[in-house]
Amino acid sequence: MTDADFETIYAITLEDPENIGCMISSTPTGRRGMFYKICNFDDMKFNGDEEVRPINTTDGYHYDPRKYDKKKAAGWKEFYFPTMVNPGWSSKMEKELRKQYTEVAYEHEILADFGTETIGVYDKDLVDEAASQVYELQENGPIYPNGLTAIGVDWDKFGTASNIVVTEYDPADRQRARPEMGEEDPGFGRFRVINRIEVPKSEMHYDKAVQIIKNLDELYQPFAIYCDRGAGEIKINI
Repeated sequence: MTDADFETIYAITLEDPENIGCMISSTPTGRRGMFYKICNFDDMKFNGDEEVRPINTTDGYHYDPRKYDKKKAAGWKEFYFPTMVNPGWSSKMEKELRKQYTEVAYEHEILADFGTETIGVYDKDLVDEAASQVYELQENGPIYPNGLTAIGVDWDKFGTASNIVVTEYDPADRQRARPEMGEEDPGFGRFRVINRIEVPKSEMHYDKAVQIIKNLDELYQPFAIYCDRGAGEIKINI
């Protein structure tokens, strides 16, 4: 189901909120969609009620048997069921599954953890980290001349513009705390966007984009320039 499908179905609960509830069940895939937000964002669980997670004891995993009073509840309540709650779980099963699945697939299928999205080029944890704070653009050059700076170029053959983005690694920028991941003080170091330029589509917009890239190369002195080849490879010879 897409997020749009969820929104359409969830609207049914508005007909009688006291008597119509909504339950969502899925294996986490890492996608940062509505299911991820419901399980991870505190403002989605604004009643302050803790999620129901298994308690690991010497004789296996157990759950708090308390009842869930939907009349008193507000927001969402999370029930977390990893594969280890299976009564047949054993070290032999764990060993076999770890051999069968990749590390990321094991996170999703066995640990029932969102982890990293399996579809896509970039590590979503790093994207989340970079997007967790608003930055000011540095149009006059990098803050750390000796740091890691890179330029990325998206040549959009069928779209309306070409996009150029300059990113920089800031070793002095503190990462956000993630108590839900057990990280109260994750330390320093964060990638951030320090410049973004969109070149409108026109008869000579590729030539204009190439000239802009040359100017940015002189200004930021990046260690690399990454160019998408989707609209033709000849433009990378700049």
